Amino acid sequence: MGSNESVSQSSGNWGEEKENKLIELIEKSTDLENGNLLSDAMKKDPISVYDNCILLLVKEEDMAKQFNYSVIIGSILPESVPPETIVFWMNHDNRARIESMKRRLYLFVQQKAKSNEIGTSYLKNLALSIAHIAFIEYSQGAWQNDFDLLLDNVGKPENNYNTNYTYLSILQYLLNHNIPRNEDGNYDVRVSTICSILNNHLIHDIESNNSRSDYNNNTSRNSEESDNESISCLIFECLKKAIQNFNKFFNNIPNCCQQMDQFLNIMKNNNNSTYNIRNTKMCYQCLKMIAKYRYNFIFCKMQEIFSLSIPHLQNEILREYSIQFWKKIASVEYQIDPRLCKRFTLGVIPYIHENILHFITLTDPNDFDPDDINDGSISSISEKCLIAFSKIEQEKMFSILSEYYLNHNQDIKSNNKRAALVAFRCLVYCDEGKFIFNHFNEILEFAKSVNEKLKFIAIDIIDIILKKYAHSIVYKDDNMEELIKLVKTNVNSHPLIISQCFSTFTTILSLFSSFEHSIIYFRFDEFYQVIEQAINLDNESAFDSLKMLIERAPKECNEKIFQILKSIIDYISQIKDDYSFTTARKIDLIPIIVDKLQNQISEVVPLIIKTIITLLKNSSREYHELFEALLSIIPYTSNQIKFAQFGKQLLPILYEHHEANDPNTMPLTTKIIASLFDTFAKELPNYLNQVIQLFLKDLNNDYLLPQVYPSIFQALSALIKIAGHDIIQFQDSILSKLEIFASFFCEKEIYHELIKHIIDTYASLFEVFQDDQEFIKKTEKKVLMLMKKIERIEMMDEEILEISIKIIFIVVCSLGPRAFAEIRQLPIQAILKKGLHCRDEIVSSTSGKILNVIQNYV
Repeated sequence: MGSNESVSQSSGNWGEEKENKLIELIEKSTDLENGNLLSDAMKKDPISVYDNCILLLVKEEDMAKQFNYSVIIGSILPESVPPETIVFWMNHDNRARIESMKRRLYLFVQQKAKSNEIGTSYLKNLALSIAHIAFIEYSQGAWQNDFDLLLDNVGKPENNYNTNYTYLSILQYLLNHNIPRNEDGNYDVRVSTICSILNNHLIHDIESNNSRSDYNNNTSRNSEESDNESISCLIFECLKKAIQNFNKFFNNIPNCCQQMDQFLNIMKNNNNSTYNIRNTKMCYQCLKMIAKYRYNFIFCKMQEIFSLSIPHLQNEILREYSIQFWKKIASVEYQIDPRLCKRFTLGVIPYIHENILHFITLTDPNDFDPDDINDGSISSISEKCLIAFSKIEQEKMFSILSEYYLNHNQDIKSNNKRAALVAFRCLVYCDEGKFIFNHFNEILEFAKSVNEKLKFIAIDIIDIILKKYAHSIVYKDDNMEELIKLVKTNVNSHPLIISQCFSTFTTILSLFSSFEHSIIYFRFDEFYQVIEQAINLDNESAFDSLKMLIERAPKECNEKIFQILKSIIDYISQIKDDYSFTTARKIDLIPIIVDKLQNQISEVVPLIIKTIITLLKNSSREYHELFEALLSIIPYTSNQIKFAQFGKQLLPILYEHHEANDPNTMPLTTKIIASLFDTFAKELPNYLNQVIQLFLKDLNNDYLLPQVYPSIFQALSALIKIAGHDIIQFQDSILSKLEIFASFFCEKEIYHELIKHIIDTYASLFEVFQDDQEFIKKTEKKVLMLMKKIERIEMMDEEILEISIKIIFIVVCSLGPRAFAEIRQLPIQAILKKGLHCRDEIVSSTSGKILNVIQNYV
């Protein structure tokens, strides 16, 4: 890891000419505003981009350019293509090159760290650069020895600040990416070593800082002291991740208690210096992690925690950290099994009235900050804490909060009125419906207040009440009229007030069940006019209200909804180039309206497609809304228009956008192309081979982002059924890709959607070729082994289960007794036993029949 190695010329995968162009591109990117120039290159060959960036970094003598290269390697490249994605692409041929890159970079970073000549931001970028490569190597089974060497180097006495900072930054990144992992051979030793290193290093850092008179006297800090704060911050961040991930280590009571003792000792020694205050904050954060992941163990130290945290409520600097800790305790106690709950929150309730309730008044109710409705952080933090307590200790909190509300809701001071409303907003979570109903009209009056902050809180309370006590409030005619009037009268208010009003209006509309559709029928025009006013002001919540109005409207309103669709088409047809937020949201409405009206849209289908084609031609950027709209329309086109009317224009545009490899639009273009064939199968036989070749070409592209592949297999599965036996010319290519991608999935269980569509593609092939014994013979073992791998997957869902059983059934039917012997040797019976409990009766009965035959087979 630290051995000498000469810097050699990168041996890229692009050839000399392309390599030179890549180097030129990287050099242009040192002007960081051009960082996105490398995005396409990263998608083609990220290893070559990393390699050449490192090469240029270590050869560069200009410090400013070195820094820019470090930003490119440490930040810009991983944002373009994350290391997790590169791991998905990696093959064993790249390992030697990765090893060479790492050694070259590590040697350079070691030299820089020892020199004390560079700042923490430069070091952070260099450390991240090493960490990205280390992650790639580690995920490929390498870097194990280097990891142990990293642990040996962290915190050595001879290290200067820069060296320790670099090592800790690398360690932090790896911990954030769940390294080390349980499957490592010496995992337990590494975990214990990491925790010991972090705690020893933290003690040393704190002792060295507390021994300095300038810290003890809380004087101004120099740059070196600021750096030391960064060291302790890194250690705490590492410890937080360790508490979360190292289950076996921290599920040991002595280990967990020893760690809590460390945090409590730091908190006890707080002398109000900036450094120690920040450490106390980090200790609280770590204790919150223990409360979340090791709740039962925090009991051992709760008495000490209580004795420290309650006085902190009266400390102007530390109070917010104490409040946040107790909020976490209340939240955990609300979520866990009541039988395991220790009810630590009960001990804090006596201190709520004199401390936390007081803090909700610490804001100016006339100061309506459009960027922060909860201006005054201590007020916001206190309210969230009160809500958490109200959920777990409802009876006691209701008593406190209701008394506070009744004592202050008529106060002449606006800030006390606001605090009363906040108390009411908290007590809504106490499930005291009678009190809430009795005072609902008072909240409505607050919602009419001229004070915008009081109005906003009141409308928010109404929204919460509606969601919690829906029918008891809405179905009173007077309430309904008052609420609708409230929305109408605030259409031209402050933007945040408008948003909150329409959020409440969306809630009201969502509450109308089928037998109340008549309300929407008779008031549809009235509701739409109010919503339209806010839409013209680009209010996003108004669009949500319109979506809900369309979804909840009865079929008698379909003609009016159709007119809305026509107005949207008319609006977007006038867009000449890149469009606005309002245009995008209006296009978002098209799939919702199409789903509502279905075949009733026939009159405007040609116009919609023509408009979308025009926008796709003229727009300089990718807009997924257009593709979503197009995808929703295609199934309803076959009876109205022929493919020839628009296909010759549309397919080239789809191909162009598809081959741009944009990860946001590519899955949509794939689905659209497949949908076109599903809808116009008889008209498109000449295009079928071309499209299958396009998708196979995608699967040969080693550097597509992983989220694109599921849609390609989904499309292939559909096309196989359409093509039937004509697919035989592509059979071997498809099977080859299925086998490759199935192995990717089984190594990394995150690719859930991918395996689902891989299985479905296999199923489509089996359906088409189930009478082809040659196909069955060369495929059966691959499929049965895939079933074996699937059986081990914990996240097996019903959809994967159904497709898997379908394949097993086809194999059994095709091979007869030969298949039974195969299945009995594999743990596939577990899949079939799960299938017995499937909600789909056909799948359930099929599983039972196969199991019965297998178990009786001799």
